[in-house]
Amino acid sequence: MKKATALILAILVLTMAWTSLTFGADKTFKIRFGHVAPPPHPQNKAALFFKDYVERKSGGRISVSVHPLGQLGGEVAQTEAVTLGTQEMASITSEVLTNFVPQMGLFSLPFFYENFEELDRVWSGDIGNEIMGKFGKTGMYCLAWSSNGFRDWANSKRLIHSPKDMKGMKLRCTEAPIYIDSYKALGLDPITMPWPEVFSATQQKVIDGLDLPVIALEMIKFYETTKYLTISNGWPNSGIMTLINKAFFDRLPDDLKQVVKEGAYESARVNLAHIMVGTLSAVEKWKQNGGEVYTITQEELVPFREKMTPVYTKWKKIIGADLYDRAAKIVKESRKTAE
Repeated sequence: MKKATALILAILVLTMAWTSLTFGADKTFKIRFGHVAPPPHPQNKAALFFKDYVERKSGGRISVSVHPLGQLGGEVAQTEAVTLGTQEMASITSEVLTNFVPQMGLFSLPFFYENFEELDRVWSGDIGNEIMGKFGKTGMYCLAWSSNGFRDWANSKRLIHSPKDMKGMKLRCTEAPIYIDSYKALGLDPITMPWPEVFSATQQKVIDGLDLPVIALEMIKFYETTKYLTISNGWPNSGIMTLINKAFFDRLPDDLKQVVKEGAYESARVNLAHIMVGTLSAVEKWKQNGGEVYTITQEELVPFREKMTPVYTKWKKIIGADLYDRAAKIVKESRKTAE
């Protein structure tokens, strides 16, 4: 009797172990990946690339659903959802993330970077890695970064050559502290509103315009309501950070963690490639649709930078003097090399 009982128990233990192993091997991890860009935008193309990459590389053990155009909420709401684990992943702009990791302000300082090369030298090195590492304390990991390019101004009043040309304009401002500070420094009253309301607000003249990378402005056909496009040559550029809930990522088997990290990195490069190509064609399409375009010269940027002095002073303290100074040094050295 005792031998029979022992045999039954042994069979039960082996069965439970086999079931556990089988379940672990067959378990599908579901990822909801959200962002606010429209479906044709590079940000969505990158998200779809991520979906295809990880589903293929994981052999179907990871399932990804992509939710563009703010289907899961605005950027602040989605970031909060990722910190809480009610949403697994999101790609979020750097300026919004200053609400969660203040050092992200280094990505969005107005006129701090003159071109993408300067930005890349800072963010592809120790400084970028150090700041991305700070996300762990918020309940998220930052897996990769990309860029949506520099932001430009579109409005229904006039082309912009100097801060004086912006006087009296009602411009929509992203709900991010560093942008609000920057608009105030220019003498403007920043108007914040949810993204889905912005286009209709330009139609109804509730606002005169907004700032956004030209590729997005053209894609959403803002030339229909805001004829005048000014290429800023350095208005706070929009970094795109790929975020994942920390607890969710930590639960993944090691091999799937690697797949997700690789997919995030590769999709960030996909986003950047589309942005670089799309930005060039977007300016021409704007003109073809009856819009006017002006590019601010380096000389004209001087008064803009001068007005940003209080913003630099404030955000150097928030970002941290060490990080700020190290980044400034890299930018300075980059410009000397270019000369």
